[in-house]
Amino acid sequence: NYQMLIYEEGQEDAKRGTKRKNVTFFGDSGANKKDSPARTLALWCFSCSVALRQLEKLGVHSLIITSGTLSPIEGTAEAFGVPFPVILENKHVIDVKKQLWGGVLTTGPEGAVLDASFAQRNEPAYIKSLG
Repeated sequence: NYQMLIYEEGQEDAKRGTKRKNVTFFGDSGANKKDSPARTLALWCFSCSVALRQLEKLGVHSLIITSGTLSPIEGTAEAFGVPFPVILENKHVIDVKKQLWGGVLTTGPEGAVLDASFAQRNEPAYIKSLG
């Protein structure tokens, strides 16, 4: 449920969209130099049950969770790791035969290829085509 990442981030890397450089925490790549970038140890929790258990311990009495992607609700409620005595699950609010369209757009309104790959995602024509 946890992931650990150790990375160095220089000033030029601080801008949004720059991929962080994984490093060995105990390596000697500039560890003793004053001008070397600081190393950051990040621990990420990918389990909502950890946070929800803390809320339960704090005495939270009501929690409303909404989403269009919680179905099937039984598995989702179990993954939350806390009891839910009241669950409301409604049917879809649209008529899928009349109000749903599925398709693939390969180019934008000005003809730019809609390629969301890592190499192309910052291309001005692509970004402009997304609106």
